[in-house]
Amino acid sequence: MALTASRAGARTVTAVDITRRAVLTARLNTWLHRARITVHHGDALTVAAGTRYDIVLANPPYVPTLDDSTPTAPPTPGTAAPTAAPTSTASAPRPPTSSPPAAPS
Repeated sequence: MALTASRAGARTVTAVDITRRAVLTARLNTWLHRARITVHHGDALTVAAGTRYDIVLANPPYVPTLDDSTPTAPPTPGTAAPTAAPTSTASAPRPPTSSPPAAPS
C-alpha cells in the first residue's frame, strides 16, 4: 500500500510494521522501486504518536477461526455470528526445485 500511495503522488509516505521481516521487505521494495517511503519497525500507534496524517491505510493481520473458515459477511450487532464459506484443502502446484537440464550445444 505504501508503494501505491507513493506512486499515486503522496508527498510523504510512512510505513510501519511490527514484524521485522515485513519491515526488511518494505525497505527492500522501497529501494528497488526508488520510492520515497520511510519505513519504521514497531507498533503503529507508538511510531505515529504526535504526528498528523491526512490518510491512514491499514492491512489488518489474518486472524484464524476455530474451524479455519472464512466469514462471508461482517457480523451485525445483536445477531449470531456470520456463516462461513467452505475452505479449500487443495494446494497450489509448486515450482520445480531443480534447474531444468541444459540445452545441447
